Amino acid sequence: MNLTDFKFLFNCTLIVMVSTVICCYSAKLSALTPDQVAVVVNKNDEGSWKVAQYYMRVRQIPDRNLIVLDLPVNTDTITRGFYNVHIAQAIHNDLTQFSNAYDIRCLAIMYGVPLRVGADNPSTDQLAELSNLKAQLVDSEQQIEQGIQQLQSPDFILTPESQPSAGGSPSPVYEPTSAAVETFMTEFQTAVRGAIARINQTPLDQRDELSRNFIDLMTKYIGVGGMTQMLHGNGNSAADDVMQQERLEVQTAVEEYNKLSLRSDLPDNRRQMRHIQESYFGVLGLTKELTSEILFLSQQNGPSAVDSDLMTLLYPGNNQMPWIPNPMLIDTWSNAANSSQRTLMVSRLDAPTPDMVIRMIQSSMNVQAKGLSGTAYFDARGLTTTDAYGNMDQDIRNAAHLIQTNTGMKVVLDNTPALLQAVNCPDAAIYCGWYSVHHYVDSCQWLPGCVAYHIASYELSTLHNPFDSGWCVNLIERGVTGTLGAVDEPYLFAFPRPSEFFPLLLCGRFTQAEVYYLTTPVVGWRIVYVGDPLYNPFKNNPVYPVKLIQQDPILANAFLELPDALHSGQFTSHSDKAEP
Repeated sequence: MNLTDFKFLFNCTLIVMVSTVICCYSAKLSALTPDQVAVVVNKNDEGSWKVAQYYMRVRQIPDRNLIVLDLPVNTDTITRGFYNVHIAQAIHNDLTQFSNAYDIRCLAIMYGVPLRVGADNPSTDQLAELSNLKAQLVDSEQQIEQGIQQLQSPDFILTPESQPSAGGSPSPVYEPTSAAVETFMTEFQTAVRGAIARINQTPLDQRDELSRNFIDLMTKYIGVGGMTQMLHGNGNSAADDVMQQERLEVQTAVEEYNKLSLRSDLPDNRRQMRHIQESYFGVLGLTKELTSEILFLSQQNGPSAVDSDLMTLLYPGNNQMPWIPNPMLIDTWSNAANSSQRTLMVSRLDAPTPDMVIRMIQSSMNVQAKGLSGTAYFDARGLTTTDAYGNMDQDIRNAAHLIQTNTGMKVVLDNTPALLQAVNCPDAAIYCGWYSVHHYVDSCQWLPGCVAYHIASYELSTLHNPFDSGWCVNLIERGVTGTLGAVDEPYLFAFPRPSEFFPLLLCGRFTQAEVYYLTTPVVGWRIVYVGDPLYNPFKNNPVYPVKLIQQDPILANAFLELPDALHSGQFTSHSDKAEP
């Protein structure tokens, strides 16, 4: 190993060793059409019938596509057991009656259908497993701390003389939390970099033994999987053959891990996943796995969104996972994958009143006919950190930059901690901002047909209280025709990236249900999209150049998943920069 050229890609290693490669349905699908939308109505709610009948008529959805459910009225939250029988199973039974299993690709959930599946109490077995995992995680943290001390010792071997003295700095507090693990991981990464620098500064005649000790230590902490990424062939054919064999062995183990992760709701699968991580990715792999499983079990019985759960309705087996990586997400989409998993598009036509929903539908129809134009508003916070918050803030800025650079659309970006101020934002066509939790700020003057979402927790805790302070209710009341929000704490990873969502929307080739379907990171979780699933606000005046979508390595996957979108409709550009 040439330590001068050696780069320890620690974060990439962790991503590889804990990532789940989810296979996706491999058939190419056409653009969404009315005959592929099933309308889900609550037969006991007059408002639900009113909205459903109006929507089916104006969008020319066939009568056979109506799914009638027997549900309570004036209820946002139902139990998991009720959802399984009266919503999931009932819809599944209706879908199986279609002549082609892929006739229906989208569910339009009407006003009157419950919004949230409530939390259940964990079982005794789940509580016992959670307690055991937390104890294991504390032990892993202790091992990582010892590894940090070892990396900082002169020869990478802990001796009584090299161990910290009793008068040294106090040991960390071991807590089975994601934050505690992140701290240890960061400290370990820093210690590794320091160790590599120390080896490179060591005289050549002393370097071999030090390097061997370092490699032995790293093998314990990142395993053969991490080591095969660190070490590369050096021209020795015998060594290269051994390395290639190890890589194949690791690849086989990762493939087995991915299969197990598709049913990580099964305790035996989780046990095998932990074994693979420890065997092939060492202490750090096991630590990441323990952290993930603790979060999984902690959230498994928590609340979820009815709509997001329904996106997984056609997945094989009994899905009891708290969230699932969306196999149709353009970031990870692969046409080479082959699986029976098929994600449904789900969008909700809902608001505080049925008449408000009908106005939303009318606005979608009218604006789609003439095209949406106006100003794009983005409200970032000026964060420069590299954590999840900083990354999301940067993505909002990236979205603003993409639209400002590649279209003729006026873009307003606020990059300060303060929110966009009241009545300062006329002609709002699209908007994305954050982070005013459940506190709507009346800053934009929304154009009919606008699409807007605010990234914050609990913004969709209800849609039926007109006095609610959340963003979703207030956006809809003020005329926004497409938005999304969370029924409970979703965490940042669950939100679509603005830099992906808005270019796909603005190119005019996808309906808003398709855009959400292609950009939502997880399904079976807590985010809901509200709006007419067939609404395409930029169909007749595309703003973002399609050729730039095709050239982008991530955005281009949208046309691989929905290739007919490249050739759908007739387009008239209202921007000199928009070239379909």
